[in-house]
Amino acid sequence: MARAATRLGQNGLLPLMLMTDDARLDDPLMSAANLPRGSMVIVRARGAVPREILAKAMLKLARRKGLVILIAADPLLVARIGADGIIFPKPVQKRRFIGARTFPTYSLLARHTPCGR
Repeated sequence: MARAATRLGQNGLLPLMLMTDDARLDDPLMSAANLPRGSMVIVRARGAVPREILAKAMLKLARRKGLVILIAADPLLVARIGADGIIFPKPVQKRRFIGARTFPTYSLLARHTPCGR
């Protein structure tokens, strides 16, 4: 599967996308470590402290492996750790969180603004 995803990545698409999930994914770091270069990880966690711990560990792994890291619905965390962007669960919520600041924002199907890298 990773080989097929890597071929997709050569066409400008992200090879694979992993969403962390407190209830369904026991070891998101191990799962991310097995993704091919250029894949995306969306960090989601219910509590702010676990989310920040996971996001920092994931970002460290991502920089070594060439992964893209998005944080779900937490623009302050994105700014604090330097993640690649943010994803919002519902389009309407974007306005509530962003305010005057701009961050790379994504939906599950299309990138809205350039990543800036």
